Amino acid sequence: MFGFKRTTKDTAAAASTAAVARITAVRSAGDPVLGADAATFRLFEFGDYRRPASAEAFRRLSALLVDGSPLQVIYKPVPVLGEPSRVAACASVAAWRQNGEGGEWADFHA
Repeated sequence: MFGFKRTTKDTAAAASTAAVARITAVRSAGDPVLGADAATFRLFEFGDYRRPASAEAFRRLSALLVDGSPLQVIYKPVPVLGEPSRVAACASVAAWRQNGEGGEWADFHA
């Protein structure tokens, strides 16, 4: 009546595979990532280091990342508030590439 189609398991699986392919295309090799690679859910956080709301979002998301959490957070710096934001974003990515999750990146990011 309204043009809705029933989905079968096959079409749902195909849609899921397509969604994973799109996510993989958005994520780059150097992106800071917190959480297990086998996580069920992936959340992309787009933030600017000069925005207090971005820092608060990261703090709240970090609290959800406990051992065995089904969540993985991929941080994408978006420096929209000028040159200081761009410098901070570059420093963040450099800290991640040098030390990874076990290093000082999370301290720098917070």
